[in-house]
Amino acid sequence: MSAPKWLGLALVVALAACNGDDKDGTDTSGTSYTFECEVPDPYDLGDPMDTIVGHEADCEDGAYYNPDVPTATSYFIGEFHWDECGTVFGKEIWVLYPNDTWSDLGGRECQVVWRASGVKEERVSIGNYSLNLSMVVDEDATTCADIKDFEYEQAFTIVYDVVVQGSDSTVYFTSGTKLGEGSVNNNHVTYVSGVNCKLF
Repeated sequence: MSAPKWLGLALVVALAACNGDDKDGTDTSGTSYTFECEVPDPYDLGDPMDTIVGHEADCEDGAYYNPDVPTATSYFIGEFHWDECGTVFGKEIWVLYPNDTWSDLGGRECQVVWRASGVKEERVSIGNYSLNLSMVVDEDATTCADIKDFEYEQAFTIVYDVVVQGSDSTVYFTSGTKLGEGSVNNNHVTYVSGVNCKLF
């Protein structure tokens, strides 16, 4: 089955090693991004993956859960970094945890990782600003690629609106639908979605 409809077509992300302490951003996987302008705030938001620890079987606690249906408890997670000129790099992760039925059919815990590039701009609909992003799948980091009949968009473009309240962030689609919540400082933002129950 395909990933959500909001996944469309996209441009290729350019990634490179950092070349200066004031012009780099490093995500929790250790990937560094080269920026043209300064990134004065360090990445100190913590690993957003930590917030889903212990929630790997949340779909199995739902009122409509059927253990005979191949199902994965899944979450979308984002980390985005930008410089003083508004250039954005980062990543988005779709992580899936299988129930026993999907495991019996070849499913397993895995993730799809997209690398992001784009620009920080004036808000489109709500919040403090928007991130206009192009995503492309990171084949080296993606571990769902060889699971039979599992499909996802290789690339897409998307705009997110970001609401900032102190050190907390809420990320929305421009339709007004909330995508997730996380942390924020002057040059970085994270989000973690609510639980998504993926049926196979």
